[in-house]
Amino acid sequence: MYEAFLVIIAAAILGVCIGLVTATLVTAQFYLFLELPLVIKPPWMLVGVTLTVSIVTTFFAVLLPVKEVNNRRIASVLKSSA
Repeated sequence: MYEAFLVIIAAAILGVCIGLVTATLVTAQFYLFLELPLVIKPPWMLVGVTLTVSIVTTFFAVLLPVKEVNNRRIASVLKSSA
């Protein structure tokens, strides 16, 4: 469960960083072409909603199989995985 959250958090951090850099470069090029001052307004509400949905989805996607495995006996879990 911790591994899944770590993967999601790492992907979210990298995605936000790469997205901000890309958006900044594209916006800078656009405003340079129009000869306007550079104004960057990231959609923080959209970023927050996306991160929240990804974390909640990961929680339920991991919780259900973990509960199923935890309710079984250790011997049956080990026999079925071999």
